[in-house]
Amino acid sequence: AFLQEMNATVYRRVPGVVTVAEESTAWDGVTRATHHKGPSGFGGLGFGLKWNMGWMHDSLEYMSHEPVHRKYHHGEMTFSMVYAYSENYVLP
Repeated sequence: AFLQEMNATVYRRVPGVVTVAEESTAWDGVTRATHHKGPSGFGGLGFGLKWNMGWMHDSLEYMSHEPVHRKYHHGEMTFSMVYAYSENYVLP
């Protein structure tokens, strides 16, 4: 409730502002508007963007492989497309 109220207040009082969440779990609705009900029946947290930590982790893991072996790990670079449109993600 605190984050919902904070985001609603910030967006109401400061036109053009963007709030960004750093959240590493699969919490549903981080960037959904506070007044829109999701599948769980609750409004979102109301952040404008969410840092895509999964993409960051996967891309760093991919780059840790020797170049000759990366062709066997392309899934690490493409996995984020499974959930890419579920939130308003920003890449690092």
